[in-house]
Amino acid sequence: MRTIFLTIVAFLLSCTTAIAVTFNFSGPNIVAPSHTFTNGSLSVETTAGTFSPAGMITPGGLVGRYAGGLGATTHPGDSHQVDGANRNDIILFDFNQTVTLDSVTFSLVDSNDEFSFFFDTEPDGVLNPISYNVDIPGSGVGTYNFVSTWTAGMFGIGAWDSSDNFKIKSLSVSVVPLPATLPLYAAGLALLAFFARRRKR
Repeated sequence: MRTIFLTIVAFLLSCTTAIAVTFNFSGPNIVAPSHTFTNGSLSVETTAGTFSPAGMITPGGLVGRYAGGLGATTHPGDSHQVDGANRNDIILFDFNQTVTLDSVTFSLVDSNDEFSFFFDTEPDGVLNPISYNVDIPGSGVGTYNFVSTWTAGMFGIGAWDSSDNFKIKSLSVSVVPLPATLPLYAAGLALLAFFARRRKR
């Protein structure tokens, strides 16, 4: 009987395995102050802005959804890509729950393209610059796989200088579905406590 209960506990606790979720940003040409994408219970709001050499972000402008993915329009005559011409464009990603970044796929990539990465380090709702020059692999379409673990509810991807211009085609994240697994965690812990008490007796 004890073995059966321990097996049940192990199963309940294993149900908290992270789930991989991919958001595809390609679509019809729509330019708006924001776009919200939903995949199951997870959603992300995308907005545009600019950032200073010191890494200070100023929200504003329009985010465009195109066949190649997301682009930013932050000044007149913008190219509708995320670029560093005139201003340093940035796309802000605000999730409805905490996620871990797995990878980001870019389009319109050439050999000179790099991206700037911003992360909510505190977390306090403020994005901080992590790197201004992360190389985008590939040509045309390139996918960057995050090696370090970046877990938060907000991220930013931007362009540092005029040689950087691209669109953000998709974003893959991992998420533990906490609302669904919280009762399972409680049940597992209760069973463990039950067996601990019986052993003492």
